[in-house]
Amino acid sequence: MTDFDYASERIFEHVNLAPEVKPITPETTTWDMYKRWANGDEEAARVLAITGGASQMADDFVDGDVPEEKRSDVMSLLLISLLVELPNNAFYQKYRVRLEPILCSSILMWNGSNKWVKGNEHDRRYAYVYRETMEQIIGIVALLTGGHAHAIRTNNEVHQWFHGREAEAYAEWEREVTNER
Repeated sequence: MTDFDYASERIFEHVNLAPEVKPITPETTTWDMYKRWANGDEEAARVLAITGGASQMADDFVDGDVPEEKRSDVMSLLLISLLVELPNNAFYQKYRVRLEPILCSSILMWNGSNKWVKGNEHDRRYAYVYRETMEQIIGIVALLTGGHAHAIRTNNEVHQWFHGREAEAYAEWEREVTNER
């Protein structure tokens, strides 16, 4: 047995493949998925709901998708979510040091994507992908609540849930953003 074989054997010995979970059905909601990805931890699922909702509200503001008459209400909800609900969440408090760098990096990449969308085709390809970087928080929450195998399965499910069903195709998105210029 080579050193590589031994190391591989030791690694796979410790990889506890996540057990099978309930199938995803048409009745499954995003909240159901958040709980699933958070390994049943309601507080962790709430972090996903808060950060996901907040990032969508922020994106709607930047894209001009919030009607004038609702702007104050939406901004109020965004601020309460981020300044009151999130900091008081027990899971967030416990793992704040691990979550905040991912959140900051994701926000910075999302911000960059809003600028790169105005660039050339190469820049727009990156903008299309980086606009979704907030999803990284889901994989970290899965890792913290369920370990490595759960995080791997979760990342695959996140991709299918948000991008594999009725996702906006790159070509469609590019037509939309290039027509807005």
